[in-house]
Amino acid sequence: MKKISLIVLFAFTISIHTKAQNDTLKVMTYNVLNYGDECQGKNKVMRNYLTKIISFTQPDILGLVKMLPIKRTPTDINGYLPTDFCDSMVQYVLNPAGNISYGYCQYTNEARGGDMNVLFYNKEKLANIYTRVLTVNVTDFDLYKFYYKDINLATTHDTTFLYIVLFHTQSGSDATVRNIQLTSTYNAIKNRFTSLPNMIMMGDFNLRSSSEICYNQLVNSTDTSFKFSDPPFAIDGTFTYPANWQGSPAYSSYMTTSTRIDLVHPNACGTDGGGKDWYDHILFSPWMVKGNNYMSYVPHSYQTIGNDGKRFGVSVNDSSTNGKNTSAPADIINALFQLSNKYPVVSKILVRSNTNGLSPVDPHETTTGIAELLVDERKISISNPTENLLHIFTNEHLINKNITLLITDLSGKEIFKTSVKIESLNQTVDISKIHSGFFIASFIFDDNQTSISKKLIKTED
Repeated sequence: MKKISLIVLFAFTISIHTKAQNDTLKVMTYNVLNYGDECQGKNKVMRNYLTKIISFTQPDILGLVKMLPIKRTPTDINGYLPTDFCDSMVQYVLNPAGNISYGYCQYTNEARGGDMNVLFYNKEKLANIYTRVLTVNVTDFDLYKFYYKDINLATTHDTTFLYIVLFHTQSGSDATVRNIQLTSTYNAIKNRFTSLPNMIMMGDFNLRSSSEICYNQLVNSTDTSFKFSDPPFAIDGTFTYPANWQGSPAYSSYMTTSTRIDLVHPNACGTDGGGKDWYDHILFSPWMVKGNNYMSYVPHSYQTIGNDGKRFGVSVNDSSTNGKNTSAPADIINALFQLSNKYPVVSKILVRSNTNGLSPVDPHETTTGIAELLVDERKISISNPTENLLHIFTNEHLINKNITLLITDLSGKEIFKTSVKIESLNQTVDISKIHSGFFIASFIFDDNQTSISKKLIKTED
C-alpha cells in the first residue's frame, strides 16, 4: 500500500471528488487433472467443458493447478504444451465464457515437474505486478502480487494490493512431503513480510484432517499476524476444530474428490470413489477476515461448485442414489464430471472503494533471507510459429522498459524494426507486413549492448 500523508482538510477535499463504489471479486481454485493431456480427451473437447464451467462460475481470479507443463521458452525440454498455450486458453476458453477479459500471470516450473499451476485474472479489475517462486519441492509454490484497479486510484494514489499463493501439494496418504512443502512455503512468507497483507493461500492441499502438521501451522499459529483462516471453520462457523474430514459424511457438501465413482469412467486418468475427500481449500489472511485494508471475505460465500451435499460416495452426475444433482445446470454437472476428478471451490471478496487515500501501510516486504527464486530479469520468449501478431512474453522486471525489436532474414538483412515499450507480461506486436518465412527476432535493450535473439517462423494468417 503506497501510503500518502495527508492533512485532514486535504483528505476531506479528496473525498468530495472521489466515488464510493464497492465491488466483488470471485476467487476460484480448480485441480484440472493434467489439463492438456489427451488421456482425459481431445483438447478441443476438454476446452468446451472448461468453457462451460467458467461461464457458470465467472471467476475474477482463477487458479488452475495440475496443468500439464507448458514450455516457458520454445526450447524448454521440460514443457509438453506450446508456449502460447495460455494465450489459446484465454482466446478460445476463458474469454468466450462470459464478459470477463482474462490475462494470465507468468507461470513457472523451476522444479521441472510433471505438472504446473497457472493463475488467470480479470484484467478489467486487477493488474499483475509479479510472480515469485517461494519454494521448489516436487512442484513450484508461487506468490503472485496484484493491485486492484480502484476507480479512485488516479485521484488518491493509494494502491490496494492483493497477494495470491497458489500450489498443489504431493498427493498420497503419506503426509511427510506435503508437510515439508507447506511448512517451507509458510516460512518463506514469514521471511518476506513483517505480517500478513491481503493474502490468499489456495489450491489442492491434499489434506486429510486438521491435525496434519502443515495445516495446523497455517490456521492455528500462535503468531496471530501470520494466522490464516479456513472459511467453513474460523469465519463461517459451519464446523469446529479438530476435524477429520476424510471419508466423513458430515463434510459431504465440501468434498472435492472425486467427481467420479468409477475408476474407468469417463476415463482412467483420475481417482474414483465419489466425493469422500476434501483436498481443495481457500485460506484468508487476518486482514481479509477483518476487512482492515479494503478487501474482506464475504461470509458464507465459500462453496464447492457442483456438490449439493448428496454426492458422498457417488458421482457428481449420479441421479439414481440420492436424486438428480440440481446445484448447477445439467450441462455444467456433466462438464464437471468429464473435465476432472476434482470439484472446483470458490469464495467471494468484498472490495470497498478507497475514497480518501488514508489506508493502512502494507506490511513491509523485504528481500532479505527469502527462500525464493527470482526469474531472470531479461527473460523473453515469443509465440512460434506466429501469424500477424507476434506475442512477446516477459516478466515484471521488464515492465515499462523500452526495447527494440529487430527482425532480420537468415542472411542478416533487416526486414522489420520497431521500438516496443513493455506494458504487460504478454504483449503483441503487429508484424502483418512481413511475408511468411524463417527469420531472426532480436530484442535489443535500451543500453544498446545487450540483446536476445530468437528464431521466428512467420505463417500466413
